[in-house]
Amino acid sequence: MVGHKIECALMRGGTSKGIVICADNLPESTKSRSAMLIKLLGGDTFQADGLGGGHPLNSKSALVGISARTDADLDYQFMQIQPGRGVDTRAVCGNMLAAVGPFAIETGMVPATDPETLLRINDINLGSQVEVILQTPAGKLTYEGKHEIPGVPNFGAPIRIRYLNVGPVIDDKLWPTGNVCDRINGVDISLVNATIPVLIIPAAQLGWDKLPSFRDMNKREMISQILDLRDQVQRISGMDYDRSSVLPKIAVVAPSRTDANLAVRYFTPHNMHRSMAVTGAIALGYAAAVPGSTAANCAQQMEQVIAGREEFVIEHIVGTMALGMSFSKTDDKLTPKSASVVRTARMLMRGTAYLPNGE
Repeated sequence: MVGHKIECALMRGGTSKGIVICADNLPESTKSRSAMLIKLLGGDTFQADGLGGGHPLNSKSALVGISARTDADLDYQFMQIQPGRGVDTRAVCGNMLAAVGPFAIETGMVPATDPETLLRINDINLGSQVEVILQTPAGKLTYEGKHEIPGVPNFGAPIRIRYLNVGPVIDDKLWPTGNVCDRINGVDISLVNATIPVLIIPAAQLGWDKLPSFRDMNKREMISQILDLRDQVQRISGMDYDRSSVLPKIAVVAPSRTDANLAVRYFTPHNMHRSMAVTGAIALGYAAAVPGSTAANCAQQMEQVIAGREEFVIEHIVGTMALGMSFSKTDDKLTPKSASVVRTARMLMRGTAYLPNGE
């Protein structure tokens, strides 16, 4: 960082978009970093005076650095700037993770190999090791390819992401309430904590005759209904969150009307996601495999997924997402081991950003 300037890149990772910065260019303290990122992306709802897009999916930041760990090449720290609400440092983002490897190669942090480059990434927020494979023919990074992600208008080179240890974050419980399913105000809910805490609610028990469409996204009464349930679940689980936090996320589920295993509308949680979060999908994949959970009660054809013979497929608002899932079983207890997904990414801009007020 020099004066009021900072070098960064604006990148799309999966279906998210955010600022990617070399961690060495930022202050060490989380408080100072948060303050700087608010200035960089914009702290108000519309983010008119910053690089944010006025929506949580377009107001993200990824901090990248060379890892000191012997089992990792890079460190990745995610920080969610919430327009009008501040910064949440406890969130995680698998979509922006797809941009970490390309940024590191583009900035010379790590070399590329032919025809692919395998990078080991230490996800600081998640406390998990992740393997990422990038397409680098002749040792040159390429964004061109034929892989399609619903929610992204252009095709791209596939980026294969594999989470090597999928387990609870923030807390050490996979089921923070102590139960696979709880009933609150006549509504069955499951709170799962695999990769990310997700509250899973059946749409039918909310009185919703169908999963909401884009036209329903601004119906604040729907958001208020699920946030009220979230507040009550947080109290019984003992997890340290408040309504301003992005955690836990919320998934409203229903049986799929296609060949997918489960239909979902994902909330971030104050807004509906415009497609599906990677980490949220992993949590749902595990919950759908555990009998008695609200996800399992709505899911179909999970036997092949649990056996590792088929991918777990989520039907979301603009298409589907497929995950490879692996599980371990001890004394009839199923626990998640690893998960994999394919994303794309693209560098949109790289240069100098200017902070307001000369800071």
